[in-house]
Amino acid sequence: RYQGVKVARGSWLPQAGADGDFLINDPAVSTSFGQAERQFTWGVTGSQLLYSPGAHADLRFRRDTYWSAEHDYMSARLDTMLEAGEAYLNVLRAKNNERVNRDNLKLTRKNLSLAETRNAIGVAGREEVFRWQTQIAESRSAVIAASALRNQAEIDLNRILNRQLEAPFRVPPPDEIRAVTPGSDERLVKYLQDAWSFKVFREFMANEAIRNSPEIRSIDNTIRARDELLKGERRQLGIPDVAVIGSFTHIPYVGGVGSQPDPSFPVPGGRQTFTWNVGATASLTLFDGTSNYARIRRTFREIDRLQTDRAVIAQRLEQDVRSALHQAGFSYANIALTQDAAEASARNLELVTDLYQRGAADIIQLVDAQNQALGAALAAANALYDFLIDALRVQRASGAFSLEGTQEERDDFIRRIDAFAEQRRQSSQFSTPAEPRRVNPREHD
Repeated sequence: RYQGVKVARGSWLPQAGADGDFLINDPAVSTSFGQAERQFTWGVTGSQLLYSPGAHADLRFRRDTYWSAEHDYMSARLDTMLEAGEAYLNVLRAKNNERVNRDNLKLTRKNLSLAETRNAIGVAGREEVFRWQTQIAESRSAVIAASALRNQAEIDLNRILNRQLEAPFRVPPPDEIRAVTPGSDERLVKYLQDAWSFKVFREFMANEAIRNSPEIRSIDNTIRARDELLKGERRQLGIPDVAVIGSFTHIPYVGGVGSQPDPSFPVPGGRQTFTWNVGATASLTLFDGTSNYARIRRTFREIDRLQTDRAVIAQRLEQDVRSALHQAGFSYANIALTQDAAEASARNLELVTDLYQRGAADIIQLVDAQNQALGAALAAANALYDFLIDALRVQRASGAFSLEGTQEERDDFIRRIDAFAEQRRQSSQFSTPAEPRRVNPREHD
């Protein structure tokens, strides 16, 4: 695309060309006033375009098309960043799930040892030992499955990072992983704690999506490119192409008939072997079979279609960011709920285990308590990563990963959302999002 801009810009730079020829003419028509019998001629021509509606429109069209392609690249880059972020968090999720399943396997083996002791002293039968052996087989299968999922997640991340598919890499230890909490910046968390603030947050992020979206910028540049073509087609109806031209010609060799001046018609200075000229030219197409008008109407229709597409894209972006925020709001609240459930399940498992050791609870109660604790622990482990992935999706929908940037970028983001919230607080009104302008090209016929 950028080379296309250079190609279009070349029309506005000086143009030069050279040519040469050697001719052998009929001696009967060769004269000293025209072509000699044998003559070698060479020359150089040059021109400089001063103005051309078509060339001017083509240059601007290619420039805007280039920027449209650049914004398409930025959109693909944001998609790749989101994909890499999700893949990395999925690796952490899989590693954490593998750890939880290994801890559960250790607990199952401990319960098997307890069941064997109970059987040895006659408190329980062999069926309890066999049941725990079954549980161990199922727990080992779960560990193997979790390990396979972790390996698959690592391969997927390596692919996105363009590394060797099974290249090793380091991930944070579990303590550091569990230390990552979404409440680290209270300046932002406060917008998730009540309905009014959350509504302000959604509207602000929707505005950010329209302002930052590379998809919107791309189609805006495409519309401007088509508009430049439209202007060029209109100007070509009444504005000519104007250029400065010049050339010189040199005849270094003549021979045969006509190579010598005619004595009866003496020419001062002899034969002219060097000539030159400089001038200006203007050209205007008066009639091209109405094709120019057809191109103008076609460009009108293309601009109408692009404007409709822009309205649809803007509406879709707003929908994406608002839906992603609602999902992130749920996953944020779910972190505390799943942690409470995990803590309650762990206390219940501890209580049932103590009762089982004393013979006050049977194996069914302990197995159920252990399975419940395992499910709650996995849900609590996944809740944090669900929120972090949802937060990445919110930022992708808004067109910028502001919350993952530098401290200055995060501070600037917080300042802008605080200013927006203060403005809404003073007005106590929410602007109704404008519906996309639906354009029917037939209405313009």
